[in-house]
Amino acid sequence: MTRRARVTVVIPVWDRYCRFLTECLDSVLSQTGERPRIIVVDNASHEPLPALPPEIEVLRAPARLSVGAARNLSLPHVITPEVIFCDADDRLLPGALAFLRQRMADRPELVACISRYVSWDPETDTKIVLERSPRPIVFRASRYRRSFALVNLRFNCFPIVGGILRTAAVRDAGGFGDSSVGEDWILGTQLAFRGPIEFHEQPAFLRRVHSGSLWYRPHAEADYLRRCELLRARVNADPAVPVWVKAFLPILALIHRRDVRRATKGRTIKPEHPLLGAQEVVE
Repeated sequence: MTRRARVTVVIPVWDRYCRFLTECLDSVLSQTGERPRIIVVDNASHEPLPALPPEIEVLRAPARLSVGAARNLSLPHVITPEVIFCDADDRLLPGALAFLRQRMADRPELVACISRYVSWDPETDTKIVLERSPRPIVFRASRYRRSFALVNLRFNCFPIVGGILRTAAVRDAGGFGDSSVGEDWILGTQLAFRGPIEFHEQPAFLRRVHSGSLWYRPHAEADYLRRCELLRARVNADPAVPVWVKAFLPILALIHRRDVRRATKGRTIKPEHPLLGAQEVVE
């Protein structure tokens, strides 16, 4: 591992995700160009981690954390200017690291560079790119930084995991939300108040779609409301967010509640994905 590395890749892992870790690491280690630093966060796993190359740093959480808190555990150990957070069940696509790094080098004012991803069903090897993540509007709206930051207060517009982020901006924002649902929305919104974010149609990683993942499982109305509450609390405490935006937060709370109730209608919903079949609703 070179001392000149400018990027750290952080991968939290626990329990059944341990079986995917080797594939994820292989996709990172096979990237062309500069070799990144790699930190694996063992989130108090009950299953053993696979054998890892000696240059990979392993951090062990003393107790099980939310996925957001597990990622944040790595932040004091990230000494590179840029950081990429990967899920253990995902894979970086060939050339993704070099592409993302070059975009950040070309535009030093960026706080993040985000690409699309390929959804992948390993059982059928079906791969599709969904236009909803990032949402199509972000490719235009992100040109107007202040307006784009405001849009993110209401809508979870883009993924953070798999994108490249300025380490200093992530730290300044306080890292991910302490949650396993919507934790990336919280960080993404705060980053949007700190500087421009560049988006690309070119996919950067392969996202494994499976019913056992943190997202593709049933969520109650309270889960959605809780992530909205966490977002507002973080924004309210963030010095990078203008005071007039914070004054709007009580109204935003009403909007969030209305949006969640319309989406869930008081039921438990399993998020829909074309590769997993129809949406599951539990009364």
